Amino acid sequence: MKHPYGIGLDIGIASVGWAVVALNENAEPYGLIRCGSRIFDKAEQPKTGESLAAPRREARSTRRRLRRRSLRKADLYELMAQNGLPGRAKIEEAVQAGHLPDIYALRVQALDGPVTAMDFARILLHLMQRRGFRSNRKADDAQKDGKLLQAIDANTRRMEENHYRTVGEMMYRDPVFAEHKRNKSENYLSTVRRDQIVEEAVQLFAAQRQYGAAWASPEMEAEYLTILTRQRSFDEGPGGNSPYGGNIVEKMVGTCTLEGQAEPRAAKATWSFEYFTLLQKINHIRIIESGAARILTAEERQELLSVCYQTDKLDFARIRKALALSEQARFNMVRYRDGQTTEDCEKKEKIVCLPCYHKMRKVLNTLRKDYIRSVSRDRLDAAATALTMYKNEATLRAKLEEAQFEPLEVDALMTLPSFSGFGHISVKACRKLIPYLEQGLNYNDACKEAGYDFQGNYTGDKTMFLPASTEEMEDITSPVVRRAVAQTIKVVNAIIREQGESPVNIHLELAREMSKNFQQRNDLDKAMKDNNAENERLMKDLHELFPGRNITGQDLVKYRLWKEQDGRCAYSLRPLELEKAITVSGYAEVDHIVPYSISFDDRRANKVLVLASENRQKGNRLPLQYLQGKRRDDFIVYTKASVKNYRKRQNLLKEKLSEEDSKGFMQRNLQDTQYIASFMLNYIRSHLAFADFPAAGKKRVVAVNGAVTAFLRKRWGLGKVRADGDLHHAVDAAVIACTTDGMIQRVSRFYTHIETSDTRGERFPEPWPRFRDELMQRLSACPQENLMQINPVYYQNVDIASIRPVFVSRMPRHKMTGAAHKETIKGRLDDAHTVQRRSITDLKLDKEGEIAGYFNPSSDTLLYNALKEQLTAFGGDGKKAFAEPFFKPRADGTPGAQVRKVKVYDKATSMVAVHEGKGVADNDTMVRIDVYFVPGDGYYWVPIYVADTVKPELPNKAVVQGKSYAEWKEMDEENFLFSLCQNDLIRIESKRTMKFKVQNSDSTLEKETQMNCSLAYFEGGNISTGVITVTTHDNAYIVGSLGFKTLQKVQKYQVDVLGNYTLVKKEKRQNFPAQRRWPMSYRCLMIVNPARIRCKNEQLLIETEEVHSVPIEDISAIVLESRQSTITTAALAALAQNGVVTFWCDETHLPCGISLPFAQHSRQLGVLRWQMELTLPTKKRMWQQIVTAKIKNQAECLALCGKTQEAAFLFGRAKAVTSGDKDNLEASAAAYYFPTLFGAGYTRRNEDTRNAALNYAYAILRGYMARCLAVYGFLPCLGLHHDSELNQFNLADDLMEPFRPVADLYVAANVAEDAAMTTALKGQLVNLLNADILSGNQHHSVAYAMERMVQSLRGQTLQLPKLLEYKQHSYE
Repeated sequence: MKHPYGIGLDIGIASVGWAVVALNENAEPYGLIRCGSRIFDKAEQPKTGESLAAPRREARSTRRRLRRRSLRKADLYELMAQNGLPGRAKIEEAVQAGHLPDIYALRVQALDGPVTAMDFARILLHLMQRRGFRSNRKADDAQKDGKLLQAIDANTRRMEENHYRTVGEMMYRDPVFAEHKRNKSENYLSTVRRDQIVEEAVQLFAAQRQYGAAWASPEMEAEYLTILTRQRSFDEGPGGNSPYGGNIVEKMVGTCTLEGQAEPRAAKATWSFEYFTLLQKINHIRIIESGAARILTAEERQELLSVCYQTDKLDFARIRKALALSEQARFNMVRYRDGQTTEDCEKKEKIVCLPCYHKMRKVLNTLRKDYIRSVSRDRLDAAATALTMYKNEATLRAKLEEAQFEPLEVDALMTLPSFSGFGHISVKACRKLIPYLEQGLNYNDACKEAGYDFQGNYTGDKTMFLPASTEEMEDITSPVVRRAVAQTIKVVNAIIREQGESPVNIHLELAREMSKNFQQRNDLDKAMKDNNAENERLMKDLHELFPGRNITGQDLVKYRLWKEQDGRCAYSLRPLELEKAITVSGYAEVDHIVPYSISFDDRRANKVLVLASENRQKGNRLPLQYLQGKRRDDFIVYTKASVKNYRKRQNLLKEKLSEEDSKGFMQRNLQDTQYIASFMLNYIRSHLAFADFPAAGKKRVVAVNGAVTAFLRKRWGLGKVRADGDLHHAVDAAVIACTTDGMIQRVSRFYTHIETSDTRGERFPEPWPRFRDELMQRLSACPQENLMQINPVYYQNVDIASIRPVFVSRMPRHKMTGAAHKETIKGRLDDAHTVQRRSITDLKLDKEGEIAGYFNPSSDTLLYNALKEQLTAFGGDGKKAFAEPFFKPRADGTPGAQVRKVKVYDKATSMVAVHEGKGVADNDTMVRIDVYFVPGDGYYWVPIYVADTVKPELPNKAVVQGKSYAEWKEMDEENFLFSLCQNDLIRIESKRTMKFKVQNSDSTLEKETQMNCSLAYFEGGNISTGVITVTTHDNAYIVGSLGFKTLQKVQKYQVDVLGNYTLVKKEKRQNFPAQRRWPMSYRCLMIVNPARIRCKNEQLLIETEEVHSVPIEDISAIVLESRQSTITTAALAALAQNGVVTFWCDETHLPCGISLPFAQHSRQLGVLRWQMELTLPTKKRMWQQIVTAKIKNQAECLALCGKTQEAAFLFGRAKAVTSGDKDNLEASAAAYYFPTLFGAGYTRRNEDTRNAALNYAYAILRGYMARCLAVYGFLPCLGLHHDSELNQFNLADDLMEPFRPVADLYVAANVAEDAAMTTALKGQLVNLLNADILSGNQHHSVAYAMERMVQSLRGQTLQLPKLLEYKQHSYE
């Protein structure tokens, strides 16, 4: 190959450091081609470690819960209306009127006497709103140790002890509920069981029937109880045809990694998987005696297994007793801690033994002693699988019966809580492996014996680039790890693409944290911080002990070991003088207990401080091989008594190194054995085609242990300060790339020589001469300097002028979803201010000594003055002033009610309207800023929030410092430059010097650097001050408040994964799906003559005798009447992309078909799922709204035609429309309307021009409505009322109904019975889409009103049109 190269990768959970090294003829590195860092966000919630999908999942769950609750209420209202009880309107009217009796008093009263229909309706509604708690499985319920269940139990006891008949009576009469009857935050005082509420409803219905209430019939009661108890089982998932419907657990079970698609993975609770797991744990146990480790014998394994069938948790103290081990024996899996006895340490470490088997054993043995022995392994596996997979009582019982369990056995098993989790292999694979594991083989060897490819090697063709997604990727369940792997693949592919040929080898190192969960990673961080704090304390001691000395890292190691060893030489036990140990070369040395040439173990547990003479005499032997006679005995006694660290003590007392020990040292300390490291190694090995380079041998992919690279980095003089930025990842990658077998052999030979000779001061081997100098130069701001002097062998063939500084690449955050607004809802005071209730502890005094922002103090001057006086007394500190409860003063001076919150107003900046405009909330996530340049006025930015992504129009007001939103500057679209998301790269030039401050306080860099021009990553903006935040590429420095108006130039750059950046030219402002409504599309084209239609430069070209050009973005609809016209596929595609609906006409020149755009909605599946899940009551209510609007518009049409008396009749009919229009008032209104409008004797069956015109106009309206539905992701065939299987446009037929009177009005006024159906008339009918109509109390075109109606569809309160006098809509 032309340029053989190797790759080094340092893979972390939020970074990939990479380096490309040139290889010589021996496949050893001799020069640095490139290096860099790729940074990305961890794929988890930063504060909790939860999945990024968790907030979305919780919000979706809340929406479903609220939707189901509202549907239950709606169904109840309908049920009550059908049975003669007041409906929603009357109840809401009564509530607003006030003076209603206490609902709890009514619930008690209704048990002993008659109540009114209104009172009973209120009771039924109240029970529905507070229907109690019910879980899916009682056994699961019993396992919950929560306040909620404790409250339920307490209330159950309270009812029994006080003989309360119902929950309502308890709430009304018991003093415990006197203060409040609803739960407050974490207080579940009022929680009761669902069945208790059901029992109360039954008693209430029975009581009212006794008093002759017609609306308390058994039928009404049955229907009410059905609605009251309706709750979807966890097993069922969402309703309708949702892809998440059905048993979601069952659907999510993966396939066996060994058997493949044919076998599902085993539930972790199955006996087969538990026994398989237990055997692996037992086979990993090593017993250490006299420094040598051994595996368990066959007899010991059998003895241990018999004990495991007696208990579910086995500590190592019990294992010691069962195996009758000596006191000196130790276990490899126990951490023997300082200051604790052997027994205490061994009792803390436990092996979990068949936990679910033991749970089933205990419940089944209640039927008969040792009953579990009569249950086969197959049935145990089936029971465990059912208990894992099914959460519904009935389903679970049925599955257990299918597994041939008798009724008594089923009852016993049903008392168990649900199990959880699935393994990585199937029950079949477990059973194949178990015989080999029982022989003591490890998992890998057992797989080989069973004929499995346990590494899951890909057998297909290898390619030049790594595939981004394969079946193996599905085995990575952690989103954090999956993102890290995905980014690594991108980096590798980008390197190969840039180099133009395959690599010779890849060396990778994975951070320890890759195999840890969130809590474990936090523990690692804490341990690291504690260690750093200890080092800083020791460094401070050294500086005090040796003032003026340059304290090195080696001095720190010596001092730490000196303290641990109580100032003694670890081998001779003679005192060590600290001053000499630190300052005198050749007096004391740090030695590796197990020689580094053998172990490659540089941990502190393998280090001691010894006299240099002792170290030389020891050579490359173990301490006990070197020491003899009395010195050896004294050493053993001292070590056992004084060395607290167990691992260090084991190393010091090791008498010999067995072959297994030597292999174990090398494997542990040179290779990374984490699962994810093995995955990456196998993934690259299986899929990537490496360069043909015989000198490289067969081992092309190596997972290097981090301890080795850390040691080499230290010995090569490459310090690592994480706080200095992200370039250290590139340094690590360069070290990893150079950790070859050849390098390891050179290091081993070096240490062997050092350990066995008296020579000192030899130079530690480097990958190539002046490796460190070259790496540091390449990481500097001027990487081209001195390279020929540093490494002429490599750079004599390199274009040095083309070398650029290392630039850290960051993954931009282009995510546009999230919470639309903050949780706190505020009241809207006016356009510039909001008002909300805040805790009095948040109150402050302003400059005038008044309470800042207090809303309307004149409404209660007594309270205001008391609050102000209290605040003044405590210097304006609300927390101190109101630390104790504060009571509202009465006029007579006595204390009144406690005051916790008061209303405070504030400036409104960027808010989101909620609750149908009644309230507002602060915007939540800013997803991007849109940058504008106004000539003569400089740069501005418009913030774009998540809430803006679903609004009909993008905001165009730019932030102005210190101004309210109403005062922000409005931008012109022609001045738009580009959008910036977090981690987008920009080049900024400022009028004044920009001060970049160090990002991390622990950094060793200069605290501040100044510049007028910089490439920086955009971090975010502040709408209060109008500033933005930027960081340097390596995250070392930050400007937290960069004034946008002070910038002379702002340019956007695009960065690839390797840090190559290119200038981005002016962008087109990107809309979101909600804004893709083509607001300027107002032209309706009708093509009558034969024409050839094509598109060019976003123009529609219509070629007849001459060429007509129309901007596609101006077109809303096209009618192709001529059957001799042709249209290109490119034109059709362009029209569809712009949401244009195209009508095709038949031989009678009437529309016979339409061409619709595919849904341009980003969440079409969600829209479709919503359509499918619509319940019948909801459809009926929406149809009621549509029919009401249609009849009202028909009445308006009659009124506009001068028929006011007839119009009044129809207005009256519109008010009488019921849910689902069960009285079919739509048809009766039409039967009255058309003869009234067009004259006696007129019917829609007449063959005259008026009917032809109506049919034509209706076809246009129907087609355009279908277009709107398609654009917003709806399926037009799924209707609300129309449901013909032969009709593809049922929903369009539903929604167009209120628009029909637009056509009626025009035809009635302009088309005579015997008029000709001319082309001009057809053109006018098509142009009805541009007629003026009222929508949301605003004037819009019919086309846009249709769009607004479709947009409102998912809100279930439709944006319905109101007919106006015919005129063309005026577009601004």
